[in-house]
Order: sequence, then C-alpha cells, then structure tokens
Amino acid sequence: MAEWGNSSIFGALFVRKMVLKIIICLIAFIVFLKLFVYYYERKLIYFPFSIIESTPDAMNMKYEDVYFVTADAVRLNGWFISAPESIATIIYCHGNAGNISHRVDKIKMFYDKHISVFAFDYRGYGRSEGNPNEQGLYYDGEAAYYYLVRKRKMNPAEIVLFGESIGSAVASYIAQHHQIKALILEAPFTNARDMSRRILPFLPVQWFVTIQMDNVKMLDKVQTPVLVIHGTDDDIVPFELGRQLYDSLPSSKKRFLEISGAGHNDVAYIDGNRYFETIRQTILHKTVE
Repeated sequence: MAEWGNSSIFGALFVRKMVLKIIICLIAFIVFLKLFVYYYERKLIYFPFSIIESTPDAMNMKYEDVYFVTADAVRLNGWFISAPESIATIIYCHGNAGNISHRVDKIKMFYDKHISVFAFDYRGYGRSEGNPNEQGLYYDGEAAYYYLVRKRKMNPAEIVLFGESIGSAVASYIAQHHQIKALILEAPFTNARDMSRRILPFLPVQWFVTIQMDNVKMLDKVQTPVLVIHGTDDDIVPFELGRQLYDSLPSSKKRFLEISGAGHNDVAYIDGNRYFETIRQTILHKTVE
C-alpha cells in the first residue's frame, strides 16, 4: 500500500509539472504573438515608395500637382487630372504598395473614359509627409474629399470613391461619413482580421491585430450605389472575401463584377471593356445590360 501511495504522489506531481510546463509554454507563445504583431503588423501591411517614377505628362494628360493638409496637420501630395467631357470625378484610393506614380496607366484608362481623377498619396507614400497608420489613412482620404468639396467647390454628388485593395478601407471610411455619387471597390476584403488569417494561416495572429480596416462594419448602413470588382484568381486578397463583403452590403443598388482569370492587379486588363462599362453604368446609376 505504501508503494502504491508513493507512486500516486509521484504521478500527481508529474502531472502538475506537465500542466505547469504547458501553461508556461502557452504564456510564452502568447507573448511571442503579441510582440510579433506589435513589431511587424505595419510592416506586413504598408509598403510605401517615396520616388515618383512617372507623372500624367508621360501619357499626355494635363494635371495639377497639388498639396493639401489633413485634420492632424500632415501635408499630402496628389494629382488632379480633369478629363474632357467628364461624367464624374473619382477619388483614387490606391493599394498598399508603391505610390500614385505606379497608377498612371490606370489613371489614363479612366481619363480616356471621360472620368476625371484625383489621385493622392497616403502619408509616408510618394511626396506625402508622415508615416502610414490606419487612422492616418482615414484622415488622408477625408482630406482628399474635403480638398475637392472645399477647395475646388465640387458638388459631392459628382464625386465617386474608388478604392483598390487596402484603399477599399479608405474609400469605405469616406463613404460612411460623407455624401458621394457612388462607391467602387476593387479587390476589397471584409476586414483586417480575416486578411491576417490568409497572410499567416499558421499563426492565430487575428487574436492580437490592432488594425481593424473593417469594411463590413463601415458600410453596414451605406445606401450609396456600390460596385465590387474582384478577380477569381486573386492571390493577395482572396476572391471569397470580396464576395463576402458584397453579400454583407445593405445597399439595394449594389452589384458584383467577377473577372474570371484575373489576379490582384490586372482586372482592368483581363476584361477591360466589361470592367469600364460596368464602372460607367455604376457612375451614371444605370442598369448594366
């Protein structure tokens, strides 16, 4: 009996030690994840490029090089390109990498379709001052909107928001708070947590991300006409996230454009005619045939 009692005591101590080790490992893992997210979250999201490699002049478009200031006093740079016989002006909220100079060919496509463009760089991108962060990007987008409405005296009913990839969150934020003509989202996502599961599927970093970029929440009451565009072969923002966002939209004037075979950056090139015709019809608030 004594031997049995001793073995029971040793067994209980062994179990306690194992449980303690597991708890310590879990705590260490949680601390590691928190530190990982703290140091790398922004680096995994923002990829600014400071050098302006091209301007609209290179594609025979006259433009105004403008500077404007955000609500938190950050000086931003942008281009205003007025298209002939313009049907509307889009605020171009670009993706997370590069700067506006890497979108000149896309701007030219809008220009040729009689759509004026106000393209701007977020803080830390191109010639804009500061460093990128989520709230800062929202301030940047809002400052771009105010530039058109207050500085250029533009009617909000003539303004269309165009957000690609991470720019979809900036466009969604503006649409949530201000009057616009239409909202166009290219390769958008539901929220940053869902994206984190795709970027690092082997780590539960979604528990600790501080960046929200919750398009679903920001658009939960928006009744503006909305067009969601997504390529079926997008390897950056999964197609299903764009579809999920579309399904969540409350607007009765919403439409989804699926570009078969397109990736993250080539939807306008894979099926350009349908792409721009759908955009034009959305801007004009007409039904696509």
